[in-house]
Amino acid sequence: MRLRRALFTIVLMAVAALGAACPSHAGEDYPVRVVATLYPYADWARAIGAERVEVHCLLPPGASPHTFEPSPSDVKRIARAHLYLRNGLGLDAWADKLLGASGNTSARVLTLTDGLPTLPVPHPLGLGDEGGDDDHGGGGTDPHQWLDPIRAKVMVERVAGALATLDANGAAAYRKRLDAYRAELDALDGRWRAAGPDFQDRRVVTMHGAWTYLLDRYGIGLAAVVEPFPGKEPSARYLKEIVRLMEDKGERTLYTEPQLSPKSSEILAREIGGKVIVLDPLGDPTVAERSTYLKVMDYNLRELLRGLQ
Repeated sequence: MRLRRALFTIVLMAVAALGAACPSHAGEDYPVRVVATLYPYADWARAIGAERVEVHCLLPPGASPHTFEPSPSDVKRIARAHLYLRNGLGLDAWADKLLGASGNTSARVLTLTDGLPTLPVPHPLGLGDEGGDDDHGGGGTDPHQWLDPIRAKVMVERVAGALATLDANGAAAYRKRLDAYRAELDALDGRWRAAGPDFQDRRVVTMHGAWTYLLDRYGIGLAAVVEPFPGKEPSARYLKEIVRLMEDKGERTLYTEPQLSPKSSEILAREIGGKVIVLDPLGDPTVAERSTYLKVMDYNLRELLRGLQ
């Protein structure tokens, strides 16, 4: 591990020297080179920028931002970037050191959650009305704001504004595509709201506390979070608490994610005789039904409803 870190540091230094010599302004030409820490942000940049952008997502498909370790090749991408899209709120802090190491001081850095209303990380045994102690998490700020389509609209507007600033010749095209995308987000919000009666008085058990903003937007309750600390499997004692809670409330569905280990969800499903449903907070360009933000949010709606049946 020490050798790996030492080699990583050496490569960072070498790439930083290279990056310092690379131009980092779009000027009159395109494509605008965009680096995003998370896939939804990369997808938005492509949707708004189309042929005028070259987009790279640092987080690969199937990886979790909570446990991901970047590689030196990621520094090279950032060294050439005109626009760097980050989440903030601690979720992608792993990428911040890459920006500094890249030597790229002229890239536009856009923190998409800046100024948006935040929600706290939920108590792992519900939204505060389950009792119990706080030994298993809760508190702090939930960083997963993009999962709320209304907040997503603000974020997309910021991406479009940054692209127009960097590439004035493409501003009209960016505005046109932004208008179309906002209409699609409104339609997405409408589909979730239309499902409101199916969500009424329902509570869900999720493997990861990523869904606070989505649940809050559409009035869906949270019964429990199985992995309060992302990437760390819960204790046997805590899993027993979850089993007891699910049995008491008659919950038989566990919502997991493709970025998480299936071990805990499989154990719980066997214990309660229930089923496991996969929701995806990030999307995956290699899977057709989850290949864009709009598609993955429709997928999540379908799967959430299937789990509540």
